[in-house]
Amino acid sequence: MGQFKIMRRAKPKQSRKPRYLPSRISGLKSMFKSFIPIAVLAVMVFGEIPTLADIVHISCKTTTSEELPQVVVAVLDSLADIPAESHQIIIQGNFTPLSVIKLQWFKETPLTVTTDDSRAVLDGVNLPKGKETVFMSGRNITLKGIHFVNSQGHAVIIGGKSDGYAIRKCLFEDCRQGAIHIWNDPHSIFSKTTRRGAITDNCITRFNLAGDKWANDGITVFDQRVTIARNTISSSSTETNGIRAMGRDLVVERNVIKDVARDDSGGIYLWGGPHASLFRGNVVRWNHVIGASRGIYLDDGTSGVRVMENVIEQSTVCAIFVSGGRDNIVERNVVDGSPVFVHIDSRCLGWDSRPEFAKMVEQSLSRLQKALLNTSSSRVLRERYPELGGLTSESLTPKDFGSPAGNRVRDNYTRDVDKTWELMDFANEVETDFRALNDLDLPLPITTRKRLSELRFQKWFGFEGLDRLENILDEATVFELQMGTTRNQ
Repeated sequence: MGQFKIMRRAKPKQSRKPRYLPSRISGLKSMFKSFIPIAVLAVMVFGEIPTLADIVHISCKTTTSEELPQVVVAVLDSLADIPAESHQIIIQGNFTPLSVIKLQWFKETPLTVTTDDSRAVLDGVNLPKGKETVFMSGRNITLKGIHFVNSQGHAVIIGGKSDGYAIRKCLFEDCRQGAIHIWNDPHSIFSKTTRRGAITDNCITRFNLAGDKWANDGITVFDQRVTIARNTISSSSTETNGIRAMGRDLVVERNVIKDVARDDSGGIYLWGGPHASLFRGNVVRWNHVIGASRGIYLDDGTSGVRVMENVIEQSTVCAIFVSGGRDNIVERNVVDGSPVFVHIDSRCLGWDSRPEFAKMVEQSLSRLQKALLNTSSSRVLRERYPELGGLTSESLTPKDFGSPAGNRVRDNYTRDVDKTWELMDFANEVETDFRALNDLDLPLPITTRKRLSELRFQKWFGFEGLDRLENILDEATVFELQMGTTRNQ
């Protein structure tokens, strides 16, 4: 098996005495001797004193691409038994693994898988078609600074009800499917509000090379309490999304999304479907979306979203698309170039061309009714989402629930927009008075022909969280400010 070495970084001002672990080496040898040639395993740890970190180096000079997945498993097993404040695995060099690399970590000690100045490239060209390059699950695990190319499935998948995960500063190029695919647990209703995950500072380009429809997004998050921030996503002119966010209390902020999402897809896409009634509390703010079919797309009954202070340029269909949802707030956004500013429809009251959609609406209503009958979940939902405060299972009828009401559109700015409103019923027997049900203020005109990159948004448009487009990727997230950390820590 390939070589790796564990180095323990001790707390300052304490003497260190090397200690070898022959039993660990023996165990690892026996684990792989039946099918992998054994190289000398150098496992050295410093004495039994409290440590700041265990650092493991895995280099392409001593570990082959074929061995890498098994070496990673062995390293994780070794670190699990070593007490420390944190652990770090440093991958060095280029690898073309033949099987999925599994990062499964269920300890409270934080683990970071990263690289150093030698860089790490995980090339998925030799993986079976449809297989992810990395699968992550567990707790307190961060993937940072890795370069992914030629992924044959999604580059990274996170699942298994993971918590405390992060993907940071990674580069993704030429993904057959999506780059980051999180399929976790958006359904459980918790009272805690701490963030579960963070997808930040990544660069994603050329994804969904398979050309599939409504699949293989740049970033997919099916979870709750996740921050998706400061990512750049570009170059996928297919019918899929730059960011797909599905769940509760998701924050999508400070992302730059360019030249993705044609036809029926969006630069930033939120979906609830049969879960729309409970997928609430999501925030989309301070993003820059250029050249998408629909800039920000709230699909199939998505409700309770706050869309604020985004910049949307050159949409080919619509800047902000609200399909059947209610209680959404659209405020202080800037739209430059689009056939339509805002679309709102009543599909949850009826859809003649898709009668099967009614079942999805019934499922969503039933889930909300059951949650409100449960004492514990009802209290959490009503406290966290004020729009649910006055509802009871008896008063929540299909007609009231399906009505696209309570949407507020105000204090927005537009330029070169052909049509302000697109208000549509999808069933002949439905006649919706959209203006009576919603607060729809006309957008204000952008009174200059200067490029948006030349403007200060706080002065021109009253933005609070963004001033210049060039600074979108430089600002700390609200979560980082609350935690007292910076993007470089």
